[in-house]
Amino acid sequence: MPQYDQFDVSWPDAGTSEHIGDFIEEMKKEYMRHIPKKGDSWKTCDLKWLIDLFQRTSLAVMDDADDGKFSNPGELIDVANICAMIWQRTVNVNGE
Repeated sequence: MPQYDQFDVSWPDAGTSEHIGDFIEEMKKEYMRHIPKKGDSWKTCDLKWLIDLFQRTSLAVMDDADDGKFSNPGELIDVANICAMIWQRTVNVNGE
Protein backbone atom coordinates (compact mmCIF):
# COMPACT_ATOMS: atom_id res chain seq x y z
CA MET A 1 0.00 0.00 0.00
CA PRO A 2 1.36 3.47 -0.86
CA GLN A 3 2.35 5.84 1.93
CA TYR A 4 -0.43 8.41 2.36
CA ASP A 5 0.78 10.16 5.50
CA GLN A 6 1.22 13.65 4.05
CA PHE A 7 1.26 15.40 7.42
CA ASP A 8 4.26 13.85 9.15
CA VAL A 9 5.90 16.98 10.50
CA SER A 10 7.97 17.69 13.57
CA TRP A 11 7.34 20.78 15.65
CA PRO A 12 9.99 22.23 17.93
CA ASP A 13 9.19 21.75 21.59
CA ALA A 14 8.13 25.27 22.47
CA GLY A 15 5.50 24.48 25.07
CA THR A 16 2.76 26.24 23.14
CA SER A 17 3.16 23.97 20.11
CA GLU A 18 1.43 21.04 21.85
CA HIS A 19 -2.01 22.21 20.70
CA ILE A 20 -0.69 22.43 17.14
CA GLY A 21 0.57 18.86 17.37
CA ASP A 22 -2.84 17.74 18.65
CA PHE A 23 -4.52 19.51 15.74
CA ILE A 24 -2.16 17.87 13.25
CA GLU A 25 -2.87 14.46 14.78
CA GLU A 26 -6.59 15.07 14.26
CA MET A 27 -5.88 16.14 10.68
CA LYS A 28 -3.96 12.91 10.10
CA LYS A 29 -6.77 10.78 11.58
CA GLU A 30 -9.40 12.44 9.41
CA TYR A 31 -7.20 12.22 6.31
CA MET A 32 -6.56 8.52 6.90
CA ARG A 33 -10.27 7.89 7.52
CA HIS A 34 -11.00 8.99 3.93
CA ILE A 35 -8.18 6.97 2.29
CA PRO A 36 -10.13 3.70 1.82
CA LYS A 37 -12.87 5.46 -0.15
CA LYS A 38 -11.12 8.42 -1.79
CA GLY A 39 -7.46 7.42 -1.92
CA ASP A 40 -5.31 10.28 -3.14
CA SER A 41 -7.87 11.62 -5.62
CA TRP A 42 -7.18 15.14 -4.31
CA LYS A 43 -3.86 15.01 -6.18
CA THR A 44 -5.53 14.70 -9.59
CA CYS A 45 -9.00 16.21 -9.22
CA ASP A 46 -9.79 19.56 -10.80
CA LEU A 47 -8.11 22.24 -8.68
CA LYS A 48 -11.12 24.53 -9.05
CA TRP A 49 -13.29 21.77 -7.59
CA LEU A 50 -10.93 21.47 -4.62
CA ILE A 51 -11.02 25.23 -4.06
CA ASP A 52 -14.83 25.16 -4.29
CA LEU A 53 -14.85 22.39 -1.67
CA PHE A 54 -12.73 24.63 0.56
CA GLN A 55 -15.20 27.49 0.12
CA ARG A 56 -18.25 25.32 0.83
CA THR A 57 -16.65 23.74 3.89
CA SER A 58 -15.47 27.11 5.20
CA LEU A 59 -18.97 28.53 4.80
CA ALA A 60 -20.38 25.54 6.69
CA VAL A 61 -17.99 26.33 9.55
CA MET A 62 -19.02 29.97 9.53
CA ASP A 63 -22.71 29.05 9.51
CA ASP A 64 -22.17 26.57 12.34
CA ALA A 65 -20.55 29.08 14.69
CA ASP A 66 -22.95 30.00 17.45
CA ASP A 67 -21.45 32.47 19.89
CA GLY A 68 -18.05 30.92 19.29
CA LYS A 69 -19.26 27.38 19.87
CA PHE A 70 -19.36 24.79 17.11
CA SER A 71 -21.77 21.89 16.92
CA ASN A 72 -19.34 20.15 14.55
CA PRO A 73 -15.72 21.18 15.31
CA GLY A 74 -14.56 18.39 13.00
CA GLU A 75 -15.39 20.70 10.11
CA LEU A 76 -12.40 22.81 11.19
CA ILE A 77 -10.19 19.76 10.61
CA ASP A 78 -11.76 19.33 7.16
CA VAL A 79 -10.98 22.95 6.27
CA ALA A 80 -7.37 22.52 7.40
CA ASN A 81 -6.95 19.30 5.41
CA ILE A 82 -8.41 20.87 2.29
CA CYS A 83 -6.07 23.85 2.73
CA ALA A 84 -3.13 21.45 3.02
CA MET A 85 -4.20 19.69 -0.16
CA ILE A 86 -4.55 22.95 -2.10
CA TRP A 87 -1.21 24.14 -0.72
CA GLN A 88 0.48 20.91 -1.79
CA ARG A 89 -1.04 21.12 -5.27
CA THR A 90 0.11 24.76 -5.56
CA VAL A 91 3.64 23.94 -4.42
CA ASN A 92 3.84 21.12 -6.97
CA VAL A 93 2.57 23.35 -9.78
CA ASN A 94 4.79 26.32 -8.90
CA GLY A 95 7.82 24.14 -8.22
CA GLU A 96 8.51 25.75 -4.87
